[in-house]
Amino acid sequence: AAMGRWQEYDALGLCTEPSAHYTVVLCHSIRYFGELIENAGDMNDSIPLLGLAIRYACEAVEKSDCLDASSFSQLAHCCRACAHLPANYLRQFGIEQTKEKIDSWVQLFFDEARRLEPGRTEERTYSEQWRNKEAAWLQTAKQITEVPATTTLKLQQKGPSFSPPLCGLTAEHLAHSQ
Repeated sequence: AAMGRWQEYDALGLCTEPSAHYTVVLCHSIRYFGELIENAGDMNDSIPLLGLAIRYACEAVEKSDCLDASSFSQLAHCCRACAHLPANYLRQFGIEQTKEKIDSWVQLFFDEARRLEPGRTEERTYSEQWRNKEAAWLQTAKQITEVPATTTLKLQQKGPSFSPPLCGLTAEHLAHSQ
């Protein structure tokens, strides 16, 4: 039933509007990331969902003029998921960055979120269920050794993947925004 509701929502095209507010775009990233961690046992859909989650998180950061802590935090969560996938898996999708490089982005994005909204981690409480699902997905991702054959087809059907450097955000860019 929930999937049918998302299809109805998608048909409205709210997120495809160039004028969509960053919070609408951020919600899309959270939606796809949520779908990603809900399906920890089916890595077949992971790259397309992760690609969409990252795409919308980048767009949310950009549309907020790099001023929204939640958008940076969401981008950090997405990048952390990416960093847990094996390098040979990522290379098949054109991602050449090392785990260490992606991890440095994760730290950079979390740091920026904390800079924009000090104390935000202390104020936020995440459900234990959400944390457990994310941890289960990250653990499953570490165990992948090859890309399922149908993943490439699903990528073509679902839309764009992601390609670092993520939305042009670099340490130099963030340093200038401080």
